[in-house]
Amino acid sequence: MLRSRLESIRTALSSIPDPEAWKRMAALYILFAIAALAIGFGTGFLAFAPFRGNPWFTVALPVLLLLKPAIFEEVVFRGALVPHARERLSGAKVGLFAASSLILFVASHPLQAILYRHSVIDLFTSPIFLTLTLGLGFVCTAAYIISGSLWPSVVMHWVTVTVWIEFLGGAARLGIHSNSLLPH
Repeated sequence: MLRSRLESIRTALSSIPDPEAWKRMAALYILFAIAALAIGFGTGFLAFAPFRGNPWFTVALPVLLLLKPAIFEEVVFRGALVPHARERLSGAKVGLFAASSLILFVASHPLQAILYRHSVIDLFTSPIFLTLTLGLGFVCTAAYIISGSLWPSVVMHWVTVTVWIEFLGGAARLGIHSNSLLPH
């Protein structure tokens, strides 16, 4: 079992979608982004608030966010938990694994807050945050299933979190302060 999951992850990381698949993934992501921005701004959860922190940290932050959460969470929640197309499982089984993975992805956020990130418990249990997390997880899962590659999901996850933290108030919500290198 472990060997097959590791092989799926390796295959998903080594698969690069063709340009046409990237276009389809971009269209999928744009639909998600429009919905997320409408929900976020409509509820006041998002606000244009550029992060003005330590310049080195501001430049390094996108790289850090690429590693975690983007690559790490996509490998865990898509690559390890959702069967790769090469595994040739029925659509119903893939759907069951995908739905389970999506539930775990959303649930992992409040669980993180409860276990070791107490300062963000209100954020990570917020219905709006969880709705947006569900939307992101859904689009990342769909992109992985459609493309057979983790890279579109990684890019979608990374862009979403980076834009939120750097420009849409995420830094303040996460407790990342202007003179700090790490969240408080």
